[in-house]
Amino acid sequence: MIEDKFAAERPPWDLAGAQFVSNAEPYEQIKMRVLNGAQSTLSHQGALLGLVYSYEAAADPMLGALTRRMLERETATTLPKVSGMEAAAYIEMSLARIRNPAIRHRCHQIGTDGSQKIAQRILDPLRERLAAGQGAELLILSAASWMAYVLAGGKRFGARWAPLDPWAETVIAIGNRAGAFLDIARETLTLAPIFGMDLAPRPDVAKAVAQHLEGLLGGDQRAYLTRLLGER
Repeated sequence: MIEDKFAAERPPWDLAGAQFVSNAEPYEQIKMRVLNGAQSTLSHQGALLGLVYSYEAAADPMLGALTRRMLERETATTLPKVSGMEAAAYIEMSLARIRNPAIRHRCHQIGTDGSQKIAQRILDPLRERLAAGQGAELLILSAASWMAYVLAGGKRFGARWAPLDPWAETVIAIGNRAGAFLDIARETLTLAPIFGMDLAPRPDVAKAVAQHLEGLLGGDQRAYLTRLLGER
């Protein structure tokens, strides 16, 4: 989708399949929340499960089902309604694209600078769901998966990799000094440049994040995520 605003004559890009629209913003929001949101979720969780490529994470029956459920039940309700971008079809197309083994994006590649990406992809639809009094359990899981991915770079949680993220050092320091997972969740949620000012005061969000951190960092991650899939 290309916004139909040009200083000179419009290029004939439509001949190659491009679509011109008067306002590209809603299309971009849908792409961010569905395609990019799925990429981030699958890559963070895939890395934690030891997968190398995001297509492997998308093809994993459990991870693929969890992500699809998040998109269909939670993200989809926050999407603007625009012609040609029906939620169900776009979710299907996005997951099929990520599953394509010819697109060999590494989980760590997609996970790079996650703190700069999750606001639009995950946190904005999450807070819209909460503001509407709706559940956001799987979007919270996705946000917690980013935290766990970064925390896994710290000595306390195995120093499994060196996450490339401007907030990695801060989050790892929180993980090293905070005691219980609830303490880690509460303090990380106070990082306003990432999470804003509205999520940290919510004990329900902090409690859910803490539960997910413990499941993702304190034991068998696959068993934990499989159990969540069965519960939701």
